[in-house]
Amino acid sequence: MPIASHIERIPEKIRLLILTAIYGISGGLVTVAFMVAVNWLYDAIWPRLAAGAPLVFLAGSLLVLSASSLLAGILMARISPGAAGSGIPQLKSAYWLNFGHIPFRSICVKFIGGIVTLAGGSSLGREGPTVFIAGGLASRLAAWLGINRRLRRQAAATGAAAGLAAAFNTPLAAISFILEE
Repeated sequence: MPIASHIERIPEKIRLLILTAIYGISGGLVTVAFMVAVNWLYDAIWPRLAAGAPLVFLAGSLLVLSASSLLAGILMARISPGAAGSGIPQLKSAYWLNFGHIPFRSICVKFIGGIVTLAGGSSLGREGPTVFIAGGLASRLAAWLGINRRLRRQAAATGAAAGLAAAFNTPLAAISFILEE
């Protein structure tokens, strides 16, 4: 029996609470995994470079920054152009134009590209990738659960809010941000 038929048996009010919790937990967990991976890669690169001579640090920094930017550019240009950009405008676009649908490939590429660029020293924030990854994963989870396409917007918004809350430890600000956007 498909999962959707089991979910439809649950009374609507309880179903909404359960699905919201599932989307929030998935958004929070993927955000924690993202941040742990960024920190791990950062710790694998930068302390070693900082321990070297100033010239080694400068040359190594330039190399790491260039290589990480090039790798992220290749990932987003060749493998998933939908993952290009900061993430927030792309999720907003998907929310309004595609009922919150984000291809799983784009989520994976943004996850890997975000880790590489943030740990590689690029001057970008974690907000955009976090919103895109968490909102996209919650939307894909809703699709996997057989949730009606029109209701997947709720999943994307809930996942994005949970991702921001997990990344910055600011649940109320995350909710306000999602409502504003």
